[in-house]
Amino acid sequence: MRCTSVVIADRHPVVLQGLTSVLGAESGFKVVASCSDGTNCIQAIRSGLSIPRAHLVGSSMGGYAALQFALRHPEKASAVVAAGTGLGSLPLEYQAWLKRTAALARAITARGMKAMASKMAHHQTRIGLKHKDPKGWQEYLSRLEQHSPIGMANTLVRFQALRPSLFEFSDEFSRMAIPVLLSVGDQDASCLEAALMLKSLLPNAGLWVAANTGHSVNLEEPSHFNALEDFFSAVERGSRRRVSRRLYYFRENSITDAPACNFI
Repeated sequence: MRCTSVVIADRHPVVLQGLTSVLGAESGFKVVASCSDGTNCIQAIRSGLSIPRAHLVGSSMGGYAALQFALRHPEKASAVVAAGTGLGSLPLEYQAWLKRTAALARAITARGMKAMASKMAHHQTRIGLKHKDPKGWQEYLSRLEQHSPIGMANTLVRFQALRPSLFEFSDEFSRMAIPVLLSVGDQDASCLEAALMLKSLLPNAGLWVAANTGHSVNLEEPSHFNALEDFFSAVERGSRRRVSRRLYYFRENSITDAPACNFI
């Protein structure tokens, strides 16, 4: 199965952006210092490559950054795909999520990535990939073990723990006209509720829910996720129909009992 970037590259030039703090301080890259840096990085890359407007695809933290970029630079974003986005944003779980994030960062610093990677990869929002694609899950685990513990801890405490909840941007989202495709797994409970909130607010958003799927939608269901190319094509043709944003009822103070995955 070809990865999403390769599929999109059949029709569009693709620029991939990684999170430099995951490389760690020893890599020589500047550590992410604030929750806005993901958005600033998108802007810097777009400007440096002289790209006037771009379709944005982000998963998890990347989805958060893509939505923030669209809010701040609507004239530079033509469409957004945000997958598995919004962990920790639910009002009643926000403070608990911050504590879990800090605890995970401390554990990674103390025990190292190899010791923590298996626990993270066996989380209930990640284990679905092992059942669907054992080899793909093993590759995911191997790559996770290679992450810098310093960089991973910095990502948790200097990015995730500092970024505001998506709920704080409700008014801005209600005025954002950019086409958005929200993608989420039905086993990713916290992000599912966040996606329902975003769907209820964004005037030009669609929601795709993948059955029996956890946090890594693009890894668990690559063939379906790669169909986002159809979304971009519809946007470019001007044939994407705007639908009612009031299709879903969202309980602002609801919370799921299911444990959330802290690393996104």
